[in-house]
Amino acid sequence: MSDDLLDLLNSIRDPEEKAPQLKPDKVYAAVDYHSVEAWVNPPVAVTLEQAQEFVLISDLRKQSLKQLVTELPPPDKALFVLANGIGAEPIGERGAFDFGAFLPVLVDMVCPGGGATAHVSTWTLNRRAAWNMVDMLASGKLAHLVLATDPYFNTHKRDVASYLIYHIQDYGGRYVAFRNHTKVICIANADRSSVVTIVGSANLSNQPQMEQFVLTTAPAVYDFFVNHLFNWALDVLDNR
Repeated sequence: MSDDLLDLLNSIRDPEEKAPQLKPDKVYAAVDYHSVEAWVNPPVAVTLEQAQEFVLISDLRKQSLKQLVTELPPPDKALFVLANGIGAEPIGERGAFDFGAFLPVLVDMVCPGGGATAHVSTWTLNRRAAWNMVDMLASGKLAHLVLATDPYFNTHKRDVASYLIYHIQDYGGRYVAFRNHTKVICIANADRSSVVTIVGSANLSNQPQMEQFVLTTAPAVYDFFVNHLFNWALDVLDNR
């Protein structure tokens, strides 16, 4: 390849390359996600060795989320869900749903009387997901919310980020940003006698393509993600 061609390729900038260059092992707060100088160690990897029964659900008939997941599985059973790839309606009632649609549905299952705690991690999220979270905080369905995103969310969706982070903190919740591409939702009732964790391939945004999710009520999985993802990030943030 000629030097001229290399110079040309190097001069072409990615259109998404608007965010500041961030170091991968840093954790960022809502107010200074672009300038934190505290280096941190990566989370500890833990392997859970426990036999489980698997249930496979393919949404080829375009059912609603409530039709697909009618009840929470026991702790020794994991649900593998394949979404139908056509995006999402506002609350997942008409045969289409995205990752964000799981949050209100699972909150109602785990804590039907309200007062649930939710930990949510995503690379970015859309307006509908933000409005749903604020609405659940305002209605009391969520008593506490911890949100973790990538700084991309702050730099590319500033109006949504400002709106959501303000309300999360106003209701006593926590927000943290770091180089984050995990998609995790952990929900528990007040005494943590009922918990659920769901992980998947999609962000909390409309996804008009096939996506997959895994749902479990195993307490060990809930503790793993809460401790080694969310608490890890918040501890770094609080002690930087």
